[in-house]
Amino acid sequence: MFGLEIRTKGKLENIYKDVDTILTKHKIERGKVTGSVVRDAVAHSLFNMFQTDKHFSICTIDQCIKATGINITRERYNVYHTQHCVNWRDMLPEFKEQLVAMILDDFKEVLTYEESKDITHGQIGNSNT
Repeated sequence: MFGLEIRTKGKLENIYKDVDTILTKHKIERGKVTGSVVRDAVAHSLFNMFQTDKHFSICTIDQCIKATGINITRERYNVYHTQHCVNWRDMLPEFKEQLVAMILDDFKEVLTYEESKDITHGQIGNSNT
């Protein structure tokens, strides 16, 4: 997106040509996403949340679940929910290590996505999810 913004001094139709070129290059159909886009979105969201100057966000977890359709056990989800808005720097290092490991374990199927697997359980391209 930033690449498009930098190059947009010309006509509007040139922007759309660039958009079409990029979507075609990545095999993304209009109104849909690919599994690799979902994987990258989840990875970026989690990586951003894990930054030490940030806080734990149950909203990030919820949005990653929504994007992928994965199931997280109620037991783990309840633990995650207790940490909402707690700064990472305020957590005990051992607890933070466990929390990050559990989250990465929950999203392992998504983060290790290969083209042959459907990580969204049929939700890719469904505008109702």
